Amino acid sequence: MSLPRAILVMLLGATGLPAGADAPRSAGCEPERVAELIERQRVAAFAQCLDARALAAAALDGLALDDRERKAFADGVAAVKRRVADNFMRQLESQLGRARLLPRRDGASPDTFVVRLDLIDPDGEPGGFNYIAFARTAEGRIGDWYSHAHAASASDVMRQFAATTIREPGALARLLGRQRFDRETAARFTQFAEHLRESRHAEALEALRGLPEGFQASRLGATLLVQVASNLDEDSYRDALDRLARSHGDAPELQFLLVDHHFFREDYDRAIEAVGTFESLVAEDGATNLLRCNALLMAERHPEARAACERSIALEPDFEPPRWSLATIGIKTRDARLTLDTLSGLETAFDYAFDPDVLLENEHYAWLADRPEFKAWADARR
Repeated sequence: MSLPRAILVMLLGATGLPAGADAPRSAGCEPERVAELIERQRVAAFAQCLDARALAAAALDGLALDDRERKAFADGVAAVKRRVADNFMRQLESQLGRARLLPRRDGASPDTFVVRLDLIDPDGEPGGFNYIAFARTAEGRIGDWYSHAHAASASDVMRQFAATTIREPGALARLLGRQRFDRETAARFTQFAEHLRESRHAEALEALRGLPEGFQASRLGATLLVQVASNLDEDSYRDALDRLARSHGDAPELQFLLVDHHFFREDYDRAIEAVGTFESLVAEDGATNLLRCNALLMAERHPEARAACERSIALEPDFEPPRWSLATIGIKTRDARLTLDTLSGLETAFDYAFDPDVLLENEHYAWLADRPEFKAWADARR
């Protein structure tokens, strides 16, 4: 069979896009520009920033292929890199609010950069975050990227699909933890790959749960379960996170993925610890301090929560969510000055215009009515 065609059709679907060689050096692929391309969903320009051959080499790492097969695979990836870019963007198009390039952490490699994705839910409300760590090649293009919300890289995903199509004995077994697999198990993983490519998440989850328990407990198996279950109902997602925490709960590189698990279990100390571990490995920013603030708020550690929210605002004055958490702290502690100063900050930074009388009709703010701070604040707005 044709190795590149078989793998790439499974991975990306049939495509009529023409082949395109990578340029010697790609202008316009600086980290700031990449974040802008993601936010503006510029597929063609993002594709031009991909180093398809570097991505192919990373995907085939650990698979026993000869030079001819590796070259054929790299040629195939280069031919469909526009489709790779399109798939990346399509996963974000309905949920991306903003893409932010983060400052490089002290000690981080100059060949990497991190973009935070601020996500929104179907109602347009904040829907969480993801952090994408990009690896740059010597030519300044993107050679791979790692999604912290999925604990997987682009090359990891391509390798999983590649191993299901390569005839070389043991390729799938080595990929899946060097276990021995019979034909039925190998076929089930191939079936999982097909379901995942077609976004049939319920069927993909069923196929994964049919694989050996040893694989499901492995890091790859446990993170795949979380990835798939996150697209289904909350019970499935919680169950997958529980399995991941039992098997790999102390792995530093998985802590961001496990923050939801700790919030679900109301284990706020572990959530705070997980955020700190993530910051030490990846980045501290407004969102990590927001997560810390919310965990401290839920734990009713209000002074610490306030400090974390204020740190979030200081790092990113144009980041709205921590201001609402800070207002909640003011409400919980009946601190009129903090509450009103926070509302004033929202007016200044985000063009809100609060009507004092309407505000008092909200049960959360009604207590302000007899506070002297409120009278002065309200008079300035009437």
